[in-house]
Amino acid sequence: PEGATAPVDMAAPAAPTAPTAVSEPAAPSAPAPATEQTAVPVAPVAAKSSAPAGQGFLIQLSAVRTEQAAQDEWARVAKKNADVLGGLEPVIQRADLGAKGIYYRVRGGWLASRAEAKAICDQLTQRNVGCIIAKP
Repeated sequence: PEGATAPVDMAAPAAPTAPTAVSEPAAPSAPAPATEQTAVPVAPVAAKSSAPAGQGFLIQLSAVRTEQAAQDEWARVAKKNADVLGGLEPVIQRADLGAKGIYYRVRGGWLASRAEAKAICDQLTQRNVGCIIAKP
């Protein structure tokens, strides 16, 4: 109809998280298989480690320049997202990227399947928290 306008999204953009983390250069990753189903929204449930320590999948939240900053970043994100990250073990991994320097990856784990890790990352992504799946 004449004079009609398209609906406008009235949601305000989310405020960026505190600039405490230095982004790590993105590692090449394989595209998601075309057979993955679209995630169905679910109520946040505190993740629980479902694989023995040192085995399975991890979720990576950021990468920073010092080990202390990595520990602080885990504490900050886990506190804000306790309902999602509460049962995960923090895993800080040192990564020597050669000329780019040393980074400390802020990870949580351990999850028995990629699907479990993806479900957690999906919930965090909806909250504007960066998250990637990592297999050690």
